[in-house]
Amino acid sequence: SPNDGKLTGMCTFCIILVIWLSAIIIMAPISFATKFDKEDKLCYEWWPLPNGHRLYTLALFVMCYLAPLVAITSLYIRIAVRLYNTSVRSSAHCGAWGTTGAASKLGYKVTVCRGRWRR
Repeated sequence: SPNDGKLTGMCTFCIILVIWLSAIIIMAPISFATKFDKEDKLCYEWWPLPNGHRLYTLALFVMCYLAPLVAITSLYIRIAVRLYNTSVRSSAHCGAWGTTGAASKLGYKVTVCRGRWRR
């Protein structure tokens, strides 16, 4: 059914809430570690732990790069598996070539559009 993938209002709200909370959690340590020197009018970082800056950089790398990369990769793999399973099922029903009505219509539309652009 086309409506299976739609998000409800509450689910959308929860996703937005998680995004905002993670943004606050990610930026909170730097706001506590940044100090302002009134005499020199400079900002600098002072971390209470000796390796605080390294730990914060590692946490940023994991939360801002690795976690989204793993999430996107896993979702693309799920999509690819679902498309593969759908094409295997449709090829069993549609004969040797495995073309469905929708696929042949799409091929026709692409061909027609290419023909129009060449003129």
